[in-house]
Formats: sequence, C-alpha cells, structure tokens
Amino acid sequence: MNTAVNNLAYSSMELNQYKLQLAYKAKPYMDAAWQTYNKKDLVNAEYNAKQALIIAGNYHFGANYLLGVIYLDKYDYQTAINYLDLAIKQYKKNGDYYAVRGFCHYKLENKKQSKKDFKKGKRKGSKAAVNYLSSLSFK
Repeated sequence: MNTAVNNLAYSSMELNQYKLQLAYKAKPYMDAAWQTYNKKDLVNAEYNAKQALIIAGNYHFGANYLLGVIYLDKYDYQTAINYLDLAIKQYKKNGDYYAVRGFCHYKLENKKQSKKDFKKGKRKGSKAAVNYLSSLSFK
C-alpha cells in the first residue's frame, strides 16, 4: 500500500513538472498575447493566447483567464464565462478571476451568480470585486 501511495505522489509530481514545462514553452505566446491585448489588438491577442493553450494542452490558467477577458471585451459574455470557468478550475486563488466572471454573469442578467462570484472574489482579495459589489445594482 505504501508503494502505491508513493507511486501516486510521484506521478502527481511528474504531472505538475510536465505542466510547468508546457507553460514555459507557451510563455513566448503569452507574452505576445498580453502585449497585443494591451495595444487593444484583440485578434492577435486571442490568436497568441490560443496558441499558448495548444502548447500547454489547456493547462495554462493564465491563457484561459486572458481569453475570458478578451471575450468580455468582445461582449461575448458566455464564451468569456467558459474560459474563466477553466481558469478558476485550474487556479482558485485569484479573486480577480471571480470578479471578471461575476461581471460577465451580471451582463447576462444572472445577478444571483454574479453576486456570488463578486463575494468570493472579495474574500480572495480582489479590489475589483469590492468595487463591483459597491457600485452595481442587484435588484
């Protein structure tokens, strides 16, 4: 039994190492994605972020987050939510991920889920979530 537990732990460590290697290989695409996004070039930002996902085998939570933000900027809130769901599933600690997803739910008039995401984002330290909670109407 002890050997099985050790093998499982080793396999988990190997998987994490593999994911890190893939993320490192995807880094040039992520750098380009953020640079083009900051220049408001959503087409090339989306292309580069998707290339990062192809390389990283969808393990890149940063690419999923950026794609969520890009689709938010394109007013495609449901697609944004889909990417943000993936980012949150992969990395639950970032409160801003919840804040952005909450805003997308708000725009789709799903106020209950929106408020839930904002509150979770606030608990995880997101200033954006705090601002949304204080400035948006949930009636």
